[in-house]
Amino acid sequence: QEDNIILPIITIHQDGARDDVKKRRFDDIIIYETVWNQDIQRAERIVGVADVPVKLIFNLNLWCKYMEDIDQISQAIRIRFNPSILLKTPVSSSIKAFLISETNKSTVAAGDREDRILRKTYALEVEAFIPSPKFKMTSTGRMEKVVGELWVS
Repeated sequence: QEDNIILPIITIHQDGARDDVKKRRFDDIIIYETVWNQDIQRAERIVGVADVPVKLIFNLNLWCKYMEDIDQISQAIRIRFNPSILLKTPVSSSIKAFLISETNKSTVAAGDREDRILRKTYALEVEAFIPSPKFKMTSTGRMEKVVGELWVS
């Protein structure tokens, strides 16, 4: 029994991460924020260290059976990343992703019983921040840790 995948298909995986030197802080900076708490109908003071700037590298793989499909989807990808695409997430609405390079990883020769599979890979660079721990300051001066949310989209 063979598994069949219907092409075209797009896969994405994270290839790595590196420090964003241009946005890096030279020293620890404490940031104070005021957030409205709907449950207790009161503003709360949130204290934390500045978030860490990073550049995330993703590989977007495009798998097709025909060259016409790969050309049409490639054109649509290039149009979207002109010059960057804006990613909106629950954490931030200003995360930018840039198209760095594209590589053709197709093998034209296929076996007698195999279908030809064409593959193109795009390297994407996402400028983001890793959130630092945040603490809530109460009116008594006590600090409570605020539980952050992790998200994947």
